[in-house]
Amino acid sequence: MKYASSLLGGIKRELESLSNNARKERVKRQERMFDALEDNE
Repeated sequence: MKYASSLLGGIKRELESLSNNARKERVKRQERMFDALEDNE
């Protein structure tokens, strides 16, 4: 049982780091889009 809970904890941490990375990438893309829009004005 202890093994299963530590395995689930590892999976949860992995998913959290993936979602954090995805969020950072999305923010970077949005910043680039805003910069491009401002450059066009």
